[in-house]
Amino acid sequence: MGVGAVIIDSCRRVLGQGYNGFPRGVNDSPERYEDRSFKYPVVVHAEVNAILNAAHDLRGATIYSTCIPCPNCAGVLIQAGITKVFYPATPPLQSIRASAGKTDWRKMGNISKTMFGEARVHWSEIAWTPKSYSPVIT
Repeated sequence: MGVGAVIIDSCRRVLGQGYNGFPRGVNDSPERYEDRSFKYPVVVHAEVNAILNAAHDLRGATIYSTCIPCPNCAGVLIQAGITKVFYPATPPLQSIRASAGKTDWRKMGNISKTMFGEARVHWSEIAWTPKSYSPVIT
């Protein structure tokens, strides 16, 4: 599953969008993507790419992401002035797979939620609809 993010303003105009990927000019061969020990420290996250691709002031903007931002991205979103963060609730299968990995993604998500709360950034999970893979805001 790829990770993507889009930033909008109060008029629902797209200000920036991004996806997880290697930085420009860095070899992004399939072998490197399969090597997690190389991939994880090199990938620029979707949220950061969306901010970098924005040509506007992001204060007061909203971001939609395909997963909860990690704590590093949460800090960048807070610093950029983004005030609302929406992401889908983790699908059950993804939760099982995540718990089998070395990184505790639920713990990372909880840290992000704490950061958002302290910085007064509204965050909300979007209802997950597994048949359509289309998020529905509740």
